[in-house]
Amino acid sequence: MSSGVLAVVAVLPAVWLHRWWRRRRFEAESVLAQLNTLPEVVVAISLGVRSGLSVRASVELAAEVIVSPAALALETELARGGLTADMLDRFGRRVGPEAAALVASLVSSLRYGSPVVESLDRMEFELRSMQRRRAEAEARRLPVRMLFPLVLCALPALLIVAVVPVLVVALRPFA
Repeated sequence: MSSGVLAVVAVLPAVWLHRWWRRRRFEAESVLAQLNTLPEVVVAISLGVRSGLSVRASVELAAEVIVSPAALALETELARGGLTADMLDRFGRRVGPEAAALVASLVSSLRYGSPVVESLDRMEFELRSMQRRRAEAEARRLPVRMLFPLVLCALPALLIVAVVPVLVVALRPFA
């Protein structure tokens, strides 16, 4: 075997692994962005229902008015068409398990005519609480992430500025 073939055989899995890792990271960031903007969509749907619109019209209004990843996912599912309950189920699967309560509440309102405003208010509060907990967890991870650049960049500079002059002065009599 030539060295070119060996290089291709060695590099190809690494390239595939890198692409797979980037795709997974992009999907995770996309889902996180949808979850972070889901409370705004819930508020818009709640405002539509409070103003007398149907659940379908409120969902369409929220998808149209709000500019966010969650509203974009909702708009995409609306564009696919079909029954409102099916569209909401697809939206719930797309956004994740945190949207399951929203979907269940809206679907039960569509099917059985149950009141939805109180449950939307409760969901918005719960989603905001989850958003706050995620932000606090990210803030707790920040010092650990800052440790590597600190050790790699600041510590050598500190050694050069603080320790080297002392060593030069201390070793000057021996030179």
